[in-house]
Amino acid sequence: MVEYTASTLQFKTKTLVVLFDNQCPLCCRTVLFLSHFDIFKSIDFLPVNLHARTFPEFNSISDQLLLTDLYSIDLKTRRTYSGLNTYIKILFDMRYTAFIALILKIPGIYHYAKNKYRKIADSRVRMHCSDTCAPSQNLTEVNLYNSFFNLHESAQTRVTIQRLTKVFIFFFFLQLNSTLHYGFFYRVNLSNHLNPFFQPLIEASNSILLLSQTFLGITPHALYLHDHLKGYDRIFALTYSDQQGIIHWLPFIDNSGRLLAPHWGRVHSMWANIAVTPHINRIRLEKFIMKITAFWAAKLNLELGSTTFFLLEKPIQAPDVWVNDLRSKNIAQPWHQIGTIQWRNGRISYEIPTL
Repeated sequence: MVEYTASTLQFKTKTLVVLFDNQCPLCCRTVLFLSHFDIFKSIDFLPVNLHARTFPEFNSISDQLLLTDLYSIDLKTRRTYSGLNTYIKILFDMRYTAFIALILKIPGIYHYAKNKYRKIADSRVRMHCSDTCAPSQNLTEVNLYNSFFNLHESAQTRVTIQRLTKVFIFFFFLQLNSTLHYGFFYRVNLSNHLNPFFQPLIEASNSILLLSQTFLGITPHALYLHDHLKGYDRIFALTYSDQQGIIHWLPFIDNSGRLLAPHWGRVHSMWANIAVTPHINRIRLEKFIMKITAFWAAKLNLELGSTTFFLLEKPIQAPDVWVNDLRSKNIAQPWHQIGTIQWRNGRISYEIPTL
């Protein structure tokens, strides 16, 4: 089905021919990259030294000049393009990248991109080059391409590569630590309740994670994997008593156990992945109960010092196999009051003996 759809959307005939220097490694990599993303197969890439003279439009251009730029010809209008204009035409003919071409045509952006293109084109290296090759080969300038692909490296280039490699290795170990922390150490911690063998590793990993998350934003979370809900057998909700003694549900979690708007997103993640977990941490749970009750007391105009909040618990099932009508069964489970929360003189107190 996928192959049929792809063949249906592809063009029956090419709309653009691009001539490239097949003795230039940068040109070959560029063509390989562009042809990979040409999903509609509208562009034909041909070596300039073999096919340039098959198009009369290029007869007035010398062989030496054809090697200095990327030339192309529109097969419908017979209009020729070169340099940055060829890339813009390629993006237009690939159809789904046309918005990038439109951005490149904006004055200012176009001139900046053209200058960058000129620098890269003039500093590229051709392999097996003879006296007839393009004369413009400025190898003194160190750019990203020369740093990684130039076979005739200078000492300064090797130093640059070594520094970049060290930076990449440093980032790799920070990412590896973050992955191991959430994917392995975190689960060992939950499973073994602060296993003394892993505790030093967990503390060291957590210290490194604090730095990498704060300054580099490396924050992968191994959530929602197959074992994320393992042991997740209860949920919590909050109610409160008004001045007449009538019990109301705090508009946070309703009586079916569903989290209400606007608590989706970060608040949902906070409650369902930090406060309420397979192994409840009393300090974390009480911290988030404090935030929820203080927030909604202000929103509902409750007298915080004279309002009593109640913590309710409901047993649920979170099996790793399919269970018929599981949602209805979990909703039908009764709630049980397991504790009270009160604010006095700006301080909160908890009475949750069964937690």
